[in-house]
Amino acid sequence: MLLWRVPKNNSGFTLLEMLVTAVIVGVIAAVTLPNLLGFLNRNRINDAMGQVEGALKEAQKQAIRTGKSCSITVNANAIVNPVSNGCLLSNRDLNNLIQLTSSRASITFSGKGNITLPAPVIVISMANGNGTNQQRCVVIQNSLGSIRTGIYSGTIPTTPLPNSCQAI
Repeated sequence: MLLWRVPKNNSGFTLLEMLVTAVIVGVIAAVTLPNLLGFLNRNRINDAMGQVEGALKEAQKQAIRTGKSCSITVNANAIVNPVSNGCLLSNRDLNNLIQLTSSRASITFSGKGNITLPAPVIVISMANGNGTNQQRCVVIQNSLGSIRTGIYSGTIPTTPLPNSCQAI
């Protein structure tokens, strides 16, 4: 019986090929990582804005439904019920990376769903300016209680102003 000579074919990678691949992957990661982090932070801000807007609308509808005044309190990263009444079904605890800045610590809707002026402004931003400079805002626009959202163009930590909340 004859043994056939089968050529040995080492199909591994050389060290040079591995290093070139690692450098290419590193360059691609360095280029895409800031965009990915910005995308995640924008999504966090948009999610928080939706929760803030939802809490305001929920408190307003609850005040109209019951015919009694309804208050909510705005903290640094949450919207909560005061002890005296239960306007919200649940508190809105936001991500720790999100910061809320409000022109009023407490917002009260009357039994007809309107508010007393000046218009409350809530600015949603990343805590400590982390990762993005985008700031979103929610304004209860007038005494009738209409709620609008936009991009905040002012500076924080000053008291937010309704005129600095530009509609999208």
